[in-house]
Amino acid sequence: TQMAAEELDPETIWTGEVEHTHTFRAGTHLVASVFGSQISRLITLSQESMVLLNFENSADDVIAAGGELELRFGAKNGAWWSAAVSGTSVTSDNEEALINSVAAVGSIRGHLPLLAERLGVAGEVIYNSPRPRRDGADSNGALIGRLFLSGRLPAARLLYRVGVTNFLDWDWSVPTSVAHQQQQVQQQERMVHVQMVYEFD
Repeated sequence: TQMAAEELDPETIWTGEVEHTHTFRAGTHLVASVFGSQISRLITLSQESMVLLNFENSADDVIAAGGELELRFGAKNGAWWSAAVSGTSVTSDNEEALINSVAAVGSIRGHLPLLAERLGVAGEVIYNSPRPRRDGADSNGALIGRLFLSGRLPAARLLYRVGVTNFLDWDWSVPTSVAHQQQQVQQQERMVHVQMVYEFD
C-alpha cells in the first residue's frame, strides 16, 4: 500500500508570536496575541495510484497567521474562569496541507472549589469551526463540553474524579488524509469517567 519514499529533506518552520497581557486588577487579565508561521518543504502524504501512498516534500510553502484574545478571572478562594477566541488563516497551493485546519476556535473554562480540597467542579465548552476535507467539502462544526467533579477524600491520600466528556453528545468528525479510506473519523460520543488515585509515601 505504500511506496518507499525518495530522499526527504527536513521541514523548516519559522514562527513568531507577540503577546500582551493587560491587568485590570489582581486576578483579572486580558491577553491578546498575534502569531504567524511559514513552513517550507512540508512532508505530506500523496496518492500515486488508487492504492499506493508516498511521502514527499511539498514544493509549496504553508503560511499560517492568526490571533487570539482571552479574558482570565481569578478569585481569592481559588475559583477562576476564562473565555477565549482565536482565528487562524492557513494558505498553500498544496491542498493536502489545508486538510483539518481549523479557522476559528472559542472556549469557556472554569473551576469552582465547593468544599476546599474535598470537592471542586471544573468544566469547559469548546467550539471548533468546520474543517476542510480532502474532497473539497467541510466537516461540521463542533461544540464539545466537559464537566468534572474532583477532590480529596477525608482519608487525605485518596483522590477522585468523576466527569462527563462531550456532555452535549455532539455528533462530530475529524477530516483525514489519504492514508484513510473514509473522509473523516467519527469522534467519541458522550462518555462518563470515574477515576480514583491513592497516594503512597
